[in-house]
Amino acid sequence: MHDYLASLAFQGGPQDMLDAARYYETVPGKEDKAVILYHKAGHTSKAIDLAFRANKYAELSSITDGITEKSDPLLVRKVADFFMENEQFDKAVDLLAVTKKVDQALDLMLKYNVPITEALAEKLTPAKPTNDSEMPGYYHTLELIGDAAFDQRLYTIAAKKYTEANNRTKAMKALMKSGDTQRVIFFANIQKQRETFIMAANYLQSLDWRKDPDVMKHIINFYTRAKSMESLASFYEACAQVEIDEFQDYDKAMSALAEAYKCLTRGNVEDTVRAEEMVNSLKFKLAVIRKFLEAKNKLNQNFEDGLKDLQQILQVENVNTAIRIGDVYSLLIEFNSNRKQWKQAYSVLQEMRETIPESSIRYYVNPNLLAVIHRELGIDYKMPSSKPENTFSSKQNNLENDDDDDDDIKDNIGYGTYED
Repeated sequence: MHDYLASLAFQGGPQDMLDAARYYETVPGKEDKAVILYHKAGHTSKAIDLAFRANKYAELSSITDGITEKSDPLLVRKVADFFMENEQFDKAVDLLAVTKKVDQALDLMLKYNVPITEALAEKLTPAKPTNDSEMPGYYHTLELIGDAAFDQRLYTIAAKKYTEANNRTKAMKALMKSGDTQRVIFFANIQKQRETFIMAANYLQSLDWRKDPDVMKHIINFYTRAKSMESLASFYEACAQVEIDEFQDYDKAMSALAEAYKCLTRGNVEDTVRAEEMVNSLKFKLAVIRKFLEAKNKLNQNFEDGLKDLQQILQVENVNTAIRIGDVYSLLIEFNSNRKQWKQAYSVLQEMRETIPESSIRYYVNPNLLAVIHRELGIDYKMPSSKPENTFSSKQNNLENDDDDDDDIKDNIGYGTYED
C-alpha cells in the first residue's frame, strides 16, 4: 500500500508529492520516502532537515543537488559537516562551492587534496562584481582557484583562472607547464604584452627548435616584438652554433652572427655593459670565421697562402669560441691528402691529437682517410670498431649521408629577418 501510494505521488505534480511527503513523515519507518518526495517537490531544505532528524543519511547524499547559494547557511554547514565526518570530502567541497563558500571549499580541498575539475572550478568562481572596489577580492579568489589547480598539475584549468584573474604571468607559466606549445603561442599573440612575448620565446627555446623552422620564426618574432635585443642576439648566436655544429655551414653561421650584431648595435639595449661585451665577442667571432672562409677559398687559388692562413688561425687565442678547430685540422689533413702529401697530412694529424681527444677525431676526419694516411706511411692503425655516438654530418668528410629531414630543415632556416 505504501509503495503504491509513493509510486502514484512520484508520477503526480509537485503538490501531490508534497502531500504524500507530509503523510510519510508521520509514518514510522517511512521517513526515507518523505525525504525523497520533499526533494522532488522542490523543498530541499525540508528534505535535508528531515533526513538528519530521521537519520536517513543514505538519502541525504542523493538530494544535495537541490542546494543553491540561497539555501539556509546553517543547513548547508550542517550537510557539509556530515560529509566531512563521513570522509566524503569531494561532496563537501562541491557543496561549499555551489553555495559560494569559496574560502572554506578551497581550504578543505587543499587540506584533503580533493581533485579539482573544470566543473568544480566554475562552481567555485564567484560572479564578477559590478563595483570596481570589489574587483581585487574577485581576482584574489580566482588566483586561489588557479593555484589549487596548478598544485594538482591541472595547468589548463589553472591558466584559465589566472587569465580571468588578469594575471598574465601566472597564466603563461601554467600554459608552459602544460606543454601545449600552440596554446603558448596563441596566448602570447593574443595578450600582446612584452613579458608574455619574452616568456613564450624563452619557452620555445627549451624545445627542439633546431628541427622546426616555424618555432624558430616564432622565437625571433616574439623577441623582436618584445624589443628584447639582448635575448634576440643570444638566440641568433645559438642559431650560428647550430649551423656550425650540425651542418658545418660557416656562411650561414656568419649571417646569423651578423644579425646578432645588428640587434645590439641598431636596437635599444637594456644592459649596455652586457651588450658591449656581446658586441666585442661577436666582432671576434665574425673576424675569425671570415678569415677561415677566406683561407678555404685561397686553397683553390693560392694554396700556400691558404695553408699559412689556416695555420695562423690555429694560433689565435680562444679561437675555439668562434670555430671548431677540428674543422681547421680536418681541412688541412684533407688538402694534404688530396695532394698525396702524406707526411704533411700525418704531421697535422699528430698536432690535432695533441688538442683533440682521439675518440673525437673521427667526428671530423673520415676514418677511412685516417687509415689511408697511416697505410701510406707504413704506420699501424686500428680502425674504430664502433660508430661514434654523436657524428657530425660534415660536408668535407662525408662520414654519412645527411638525413633528408635535416636538409629540408636547413633549407628552411634563413636569417636577416631583424628590423629596426
